[in-house]
Amino acid sequence: LKIENNNFIFGDFEDEFNQYKNLNTFTYSPQDKFDEIREENVKDGEGFKLTSTVFGETVSNSTNNSYQWYKDGGAIDGAVNKTYSIASMSPSDAGVYNLKVTNSTITNLELVQQNITINYSNTSHPDYNALKALYDSANGDNWTHKWDLNSPISNWHGVRLENNRVVELWLSDNNIVGTIPTEISELSEIKILDISLNELSGIIPDELFNLTNLTHLVIGANKLSGEISPNISALSNLKEISLNKNQLTGVIPVELGALTNLTSLNLSENLLTGEIPGELGSLTKLGLLYLWGNQLT
Repeated sequence: LKIENNNFIFGDFEDEFNQYKNLNTFTYSPQDKFDEIREENVKDGEGFKLTSTVFGETVSNSTNNSYQWYKDGGAIDGAVNKTYSIASMSPSDAGVYNLKVTNSTITNLELVQQNITINYSNTSHPDYNALKALYDSANGDNWTHKWDLNSPISNWHGVRLENNRVVELWLSDNNIVGTIPTEISELSEIKILDISLNELSGIIPDELFNLTNLTHLVIGANKLSGEISPNISALSNLKEISLNKNQLTGVIPVELGALTNLTSLNLSENLLTGEIPGELGSLTKLGLLYLWGNQLT
């Protein structure tokens, strides 16, 4: 009797096994892998459960079966049930999983599940949408240091996290060409934003002035245009403003005088007009004030 290379499982011939093994010829190993090949994308922080169609929780199987889950070819310590669960997905949980089943009666046969590929997805990260919007609006595929959007955000060039939120973004001199997206406002915990020495154009969106935790706004040496919005006064924690070497027009807003934590203000090499507002005299912590290269009177 030869029944190898089929889809038999232990329950199909366990009761008759002792009879079959007394035959002159009885071969039953190997059997084809069970279930279908699967691939799933699991978002950061979400839970997932691996199971089997053939050996699932609701399927009646032999009590003589033993189960072992594997990841990337290695046995997972303690994963000896029909199912295997991860409570909260992290990058280290990505990999290729499968279940292997043995039976204490039918020896010399191991049933192997088809691979289940689990991919880590970071799209649920609270700052993913804002960063992705910047990448898309500013020609990210051509950046000097590109982001792998499928990798953990903590691995992205220039991104620094605290408590799983972006607090610093260092993208200076990175061949960034495009505009600042309105979604930048979603980076609500950011403190340092440095995208200087690039080729950003268009206006500075008002939504940027919702980033009230900002201490350093460094977007000089680009091609930004339009006026400096009075709404910049909402950024009361700012210590540094560098908007130099752009194409900004209009007057210097008097509202800058409300930013009493400022130690450095650089508006040089723009197209600013009008007078220097007296309100800047309220900036008692100011150590650097650069206004040269404009059209001030």
